[in-house]
Amino acid sequence: MTIRMDEGEVIAAMIGSGIFTLAVIVTIGWLIYLMVRPSRRRRRERERQPAELTQSEAEQMLRLIERMDQRLEVLERVVALDGEPEERILETGEAPELRRIK
Repeated sequence: MTIRMDEGEVIAAMIGSGIFTLAVIVTIGWLIYLMVRPSRRRRRERERQPAELTQSEAEQMLRLIERMDQRLEVLERVVALDGEPEERILETGEAPELRRIK
């Protein structure tokens, strides 16, 4: 028994097997995703429940906010003192002839 194939048939077979392999990989990946993802009920429950903080977490959050406020105040003072008088006038726009023109 003899099988005869020309170049076109070999190329078509290679392309067909590549497409089939790609389709199988995508299908397997989709099935794995469906098996691993949480159910709709569990996702809805997670969305409905607000995140509750414990007492220690709330205290840490308040301390963090206070530290951030302190740092912001220091940064505002540094920025206010950093600029030269001409720059402050330009930023506030007090003198129309000294404003920056775009």
